Amino acid sequence: PHPQHDRSYVQFEYLEEGLRGGQLPPAAQQRLPDIIHVFGQADQGTAEHFAMGMLGASLGNFRQLAGSFDWSLFTSLGDLGGSTGCMCTAVCAAHPHMQAVTYDLGAVHATAQAYVDSQGLCDRVKVQDFDFFSEGPFPGGHDVLSLGMVLHDWGIERKKQLMKKAYEALPPGGALIAVDCLIDDARRTSPLALGMSLNMMLEFGEENAFDYSFKEFTQWAHEAGFTSTQVIPLVGIAAAAVAFKAAAA
Repeated sequence: PHPQHDRSYVQFEYLEEGLRGGQLPPAAQQRLPDIIHVFGQADQGTAEHFAMGMLGASLGNFRQLAGSFDWSLFTSLGDLGGSTGCMCTAVCAAHPHMQAVTYDLGAVHATAQAYVDSQGLCDRVKVQDFDFFSEGPFPGGHDVLSLGMVLHDWGIERKKQLMKKAYEALPPGGALIAVDCLIDDARRTSPLALGMSLNMMLEFGEENAFDYSFKEFTQWAHEAGFTSTQVIPLVGIAAAAVAFKAAAA
């Protein structure tokens, strides 16, 4: 089964308690390994199972992004929380001039390397271990940084922290791309995206994770220092929210 099903079915058995308290009750937590543990501290088999599920959920969006964003203006992509590396391989397969590094925790390194190798792109896509909440800056050397199905995992303060660190790591003219299920600005016509936001709340508990609107993304982008934003529709309810850093004078 899809690894998200392994978790979501249990979470929604406790939906009433989650809605009332903002997080799953202890009975549910005893049946589910902590999501942060699954991300980076579980055994390789568990981490690979989750990563391959995310590959299936994300690949269509990343291929669409590879064709919809103007990559001709850029040369190097750094995908933060890149899991299997499918964002980087999708972009590099479509754009031979691009180089990329997929960054994630060590638990998925072997899975990512195997996937990149299977796509025949190991000469232009590298796999590097990195914790984006570690002290210190994001990796430099990229004119595009991406967060694919990552930003919605966190509460407001960590969302802003990730965007600020991305801004600081990008050169003038660089871009940050966040792929998530964006909610309409009025929060009235996005039931599936709101459902995803509920799922994030249940998954991350006290973190107060949530999906967001393009209006909210734009506000956070401006606070971080970015000067303009763009939204690119992807597959289904997903979209890419893009923030651009001002070019050098």
